[in-house]
Amino acid sequence: MPANPAIVVAAPVAAPPAPRPPATSTRGFAIAAALTLSFGGFLVPVLGWFVGAVLVSISTLWKTWEKVVAIIVPFVFGAVSLFLVQFMSFVEFSSAGSSSGTGTPADEVVNNPLLPGFSAWHVLLLLGFLLIPASGLWLLWRLRGRVAR
Repeated sequence: MPANPAIVVAAPVAAPPAPRPPATSTRGFAIAAALTLSFGGFLVPVLGWFVGAVLVSISTLWKTWEKVVAIIVPFVFGAVSLFLVQFMSFVEFSSAGSSSGTGTPADEVVNNPLLPGFSAWHVLLLLGFLLIPASGLWLLWRLRGRVAR
């Protein structure tokens, strides 16, 4: 054994950087996905909404039921309201010939030109303009306080 052994010290090695989370699990991606779902259809009709739906579905910050609600529910409400508007217009025209008072019944239905008439397409367009952005904004509201899993 040598009298004075040399001690060799290795140079310090930096710790490997922590792995970055995938982009789909960041809050920025989730916010961009929700905003694309809400307003993408206005910027690029139809295709923008589909891109937003795909982005929302691959984000990991929302639960599956939240994604389904945000994507499907506006169309379910639209279909139900379209059915109700069609049913109510059928009931209106089928009861137009009856009279509740005295006198002769009206031969035809007269629409008041001062009152706007909403057809089924008007209601469907209004619901599309209101419910689809509302679903994306609901996703943003659900995102509060969540962190990547």
